[in-house]
This record gives sequence, C-alpha cells and structure tokens, in this order.
Amino acid sequence: MHTTVILVRHAEKDTVGGNDPVLSAVGNKRAARLQETLKEYKPDAFYSTNFKRTKETLLPWAKAAGKEIQVYDPATQTSLADLFKTQQGKTLVVVGHSNTIPQLVNLITGTNQYQQLPDTEYSKIFIVTIPNVGSPDVKVLTF
Repeated sequence: MHTTVILVRHAEKDTVGGNDPVLSAVGNKRAARLQETLKEYKPDAFYSTNFKRTKETLLPWAKAAGKEIQVYDPATQTSLADLFKTQQGKTLVVVGHSNTIPQLVNLITGTNQYQQLPDTEYSKIFIVTIPNVGSPDVKVLTF
C-alpha cells in the first residue's frame, strides 16, 4: 500500500488584493478543472497555506469530496513532509506557492531535484507516490 501526495501551486491570482489576493477569473476556471484533471484520485485530505488564493484553488474539489481544508504553515514544511510519509495508503492534496511546492516535493523525496516555479507557471501538478519500500516516484503533469 502506498501514499499519494498531489502537490499544486495555487491558480492564477488577481492583480489587486495586496499580499492576499483572491483568484482571478482565469484562476477560478483552473481551480474548477483541478478535480476533473485528477478524477482518478479520491483524496482523503486537503491541505492549503492560509491564503485566499490557495484555499480557493482547493475549494471546489474539497467541497465536492465533502472534506475540510486543513491549513498548514509553509515554514514547517519538513514536519509536513514527515507527516505525509506516515499516511500509509492515503491520498493527500496540497496547494502552496511557486517556491514552497517544489521545496515540499524535494523534502518528501529526499532530493533537490525540483526548483522554484516561475511566477507565470500555474499549470504544474506534482504527483508523488511513496511506496512502503523503496524511493518515492514523482510524476509531473500539466493542466
């Protein structure tokens, strides 16, 4: 039995709203497509940083799944990665930021393979499969 962690940067944000803007119209459309893009996955839990844009990216899928979004602090990503490694048999969805999502993939996999995403990149999905034995596998999708 393996654990699957789906990691996504938040969708496109509005250009107004200071440090905590909501999603733009394009971002809302992308957020609505996230669940359809990953329809073969049935998440057990949803995680988001405490920003409007990250929570709004997850909201359509979490609502459809009848799950609450759990807020995490990106400053404690090592603890979060360790938690994910203990969630045997679970599917977890995490939304963060251009700098935190690749860093979290690296922490889960024990590598330094993934670099910060460009500010204009909103379409990458990282799917990390953590087996009971062996090294984690990463698949990168575009949506």
